[in-house]
Amino acid sequence: MTAKEFVDIAIKQIFPKKCFEKMIVEMDVLNRECVPAVLSRCLGFALTAGSLGILVPQILKIKANKSGAGISLAAQILAIVAAGSTSAYSFEKGFAFSQWGDSLAIFVQTAIIVMQILHYNGNTPGAFSFLAVTWMLTTAVMYHYVPMSALTFLQSATIPIITASKGLQILANYRQGSTGQLSPISVTMAFGGCVARIFTSIQETGDNLVILSYVVATVLNFILVVQLVIYWNVDDKKKKKDVNDVLGMVFKPLILICLVIGFTRYYLQSHFMAAAVVAKPNIFRRAGIKIKEYVQNLANDYKTVIVETAQNSVKRPVRTGMIGTGLVFLGYANRTRPLDSELDLRLVELRQQMALLPISIHSSNADSALHEYTDLLNSERLDLYDCWFFSLLIKREFDRRVYSPVSQDSNLKPWFWERFAHNLVDVGAFGKFYKLEKAFIDYDIKQEEFLCKET
Repeated sequence: MTAKEFVDIAIKQIFPKKCFEKMIVEMDVLNRECVPAVLSRCLGFALTAGSLGILVPQILKIKANKSGAGISLAAQILAIVAAGSTSAYSFEKGFAFSQWGDSLAIFVQTAIIVMQILHYNGNTPGAFSFLAVTWMLTTAVMYHYVPMSALTFLQSATIPIITASKGLQILANYRQGSTGQLSPISVTMAFGGCVARIFTSIQETGDNLVILSYVVATVLNFILVVQLVIYWNVDDKKKKKDVNDVLGMVFKPLILICLVIGFTRYYLQSHFMAAAVVAKPNIFRRAGIKIKEYVQNLANDYKTVIVETAQNSVKRPVRTGMIGTGLVFLGYANRTRPLDSELDLRLVELRQQMALLPISIHSSNADSALHEYTDLLNSERLDLYDCWFFSLLIKREFDRRVYSPVSQDSNLKPWFWERFAHNLVDVGAFGKFYKLEKAFIDYDIKQEEFLCKET
């Protein structure tokens, strides 16, 4: 991708429709239609960028303590379903990436948290099984094998899912009398992100399902923030509560809010004159201090994880060697997996090899394979699926230029596994496509001649 193409894509993502011409070219900076749209896009990208690390403190906290105590596994699974449903629904609907990029980031990070909880609870096979299922479903959504009706149902279900997810965490906090390993930074950022998402969803999509899901998430995240304040530095001896007194879970946040409002009102009334004399605190300085503290805490968390990982590596050299070998193997597989460009180059090389030979000694297997691949590529019926560590070549029923209900409607297409079973052409890994290479073994020997001589 050239720099010009990158700039064009960036402009289209930030300035929807003709807002770039109106606001920049025509200098109509305060255009009523474009200002909210551009502001929504910028806010969406800011939220997406911020969400890339929203759950990193939580992940590092679990890693440092080697425990997922206080974090509800059921709540996290429901959260990943909600985030994944929103991402898949928005992706299939064609919404701007700024609208659902944060959901995708939360989906990935929540999946890591679920794997951590399973691993530290002694269920490492379950963690890897969860990863495999998540990867399979993500691939199915990316290649449009999930019907839109199913995605709409999942998006509709996100509202009760979010309610159940956050509600389980709220109830778990209340029963334990503490927030356990719940990260205050992650919860606060999630609350702020949901508030901003209400505005961007109204501006960008107008989809009532998406808007309502963010409204519900905002309310529940606010309750979690209030719980963090209530249970901050609570002594273990004071954590005993009456589990059946569920009403307390509702009244405590309300009482706290009322107390804060009352105290603030009393303070302003009694110290109004003094407040008028004292200079206002520098809000930018306070914000800078908070950001500095957050970065320092984050750096300390990373440092702790790195040091502990190094210490564990020294203590368990065999395990470290096995994990390192596996990572190197996966990295090598990822780097050497053949893609479209490698397939095209290899076919060119094979055609040149066959052209240098007399037709009389051409291998029929090599000729058939070369014709098959060439015909499928020319008719645009050969799809390459990049599976990160290997590639799959799957034949399409119709070429891409056919626009018929059967060829375009995902509801009428066969399921991915059915296509995989019947239309798998080749598997590529470690720099080559194995079926193609197998067909070109002894490509300069015509097997039919030997069969005739034997008979």
